[in-house]
Amino acid sequence: GDRMEPSGMDGTQKISDLLINRKVPRHLRTRVPVMCDNGGSEGGERILWVVGQRRSRQATVRSETAQVVLFEAETIL
Repeated sequence: GDRMEPSGMDGTQKISDLLINRKVPRHLRTRVPVMCDNGGSEGGERILWVVGQRRSRQATVRSETAQVVLFEAETIL
């Protein structure tokens, strides 16, 4: 399973475990969008945001952050 480094936690967590812990119903879990990057100089994709659930440690805005991109998600029925 895909893993991320949740903001405010040490280590990594499986996305499936995150969704279970957040009580997302099983039938909706495959519909939760996930935002990734290309990993920058580290290579490989990193999960930055499980939309509506949790941000990754890599997506934290800090005092040394030079640029910010704002993404918003909206539920469409």
